[in-house]
Amino acid sequence: MATRDGACHFTLTAAPPGLPAAIGWHRPPSVPSAACGREAERPFPRTPPLWHSFAMAEIVALYLKPARRAPMQPVPELRLVAGRGIEGNANQGGKRQVTVLAEEAWRAATRGAGASNLDPALRRANVLIRGLDLAETVGRLLELGPCRLLVRGETTPCHRMEEVHPGLEAALRPEWRGGVFGEVLEGGLIRVGDPVVWAG
Repeated sequence: MATRDGACHFTLTAAPPGLPAAIGWHRPPSVPSAACGREAERPFPRTPPLWHSFAMAEIVALYLKPARRAPMQPVPELRLVAGRGIEGNANQGGKRQVTVLAEEAWRAATRGAGASNLDPALRRANVLIRGLDLAETVGRLLELGPCRLLVRGETTPCHRMEEVHPGLEAALRPEWRGGVFGEVLEGGLIRVGDPVVWAG
């Protein structure tokens, strides 16, 4: 931190590798605005740091279903096989090979049901992502790390969500909060932390 006239300060904020640092003026709460000159008279810019615009959606959790109605197992990685689905998963083939859930949608649904601390694994999706809206996306191509998934439909909630918490089934219905399912077009290994983007 450096000082100017003993009152105003500027900070040098560290940025992720490859991006410039962010410099901003600020005034301690105890120092009158006049002490900082004309800079203090202008409101501090609310623009987020430069690297915020580079934020990407990502995989935050992965789950394997070893058998029908068996508890979902959190895993660090999953192997996707084109035309089949997830290696070792109970569901194979067809259109519903992989299920994907957006963390933001799940949190909105659980808040709506009055149970904001429910584990996303209870939704029984294979892939939990953050930072991407899945609503109304049938026919789009979703890239999960090195893999490509063709979105085939909405994963509509069933009565099992009522077993998890009363009101959760209804809370998952608006805005595709229950997630989507799709078919693996390009397989490979996906891991927690992999980027998620729309490819089409």
